[in-house]
Amino acid sequence: MHVLEPRLLDLLPDGPGDSVRDLYAPLVDADEAIAGLPMRGLWMDMGTPELYRCGQLAALARGFGDLRPRQVLVDRSARVHARAEVSRSVVGADVVIGRGARVTGSVVWDGAWIGEEARVRNAILTRGARVLPGVEVRGGVVMGSRAKA
Repeated sequence: MHVLEPRLLDLLPDGPGDSVRDLYAPLVDADEAIAGLPMRGLWMDMGTPELYRCGQLAALARGFGDLRPRQVLVDRSARVHARAEVSRSVVGADVVIGRGARVTGSVVWDGAWIGEEARVRNAILTRGARVLPGVEVRGGVVMGSRAKA
């Protein structure tokens, strides 16, 4: 989490940026003071899709809040076919995983749909993403309600 004085936001360029490169590095170069607070527990940079995916799985394996460590977290509203396999993954609300599908090392957001015999490995499926029957997704991100893999 970043806590910034409002004036510092004016230093950021318009559009996408990087807080370290575009804000903190120039402040250090200008001998500005930057403060931090020590914290206990796990800290992760989740600034890329791969870091986000790995961070989600690390938090899952380690446990967080009231959740004990585990390898799989499936929202109770998800419909996972009895002949589907889910391992080392986080599966959100209203997800459908079809017969014979396999999901491994992945983060599946709410409302995603994975067809029969599909394979999803080390990937992120965002809200409403669809993986068609028999298709294999290895890594990367399948985005949006109209995206199909």
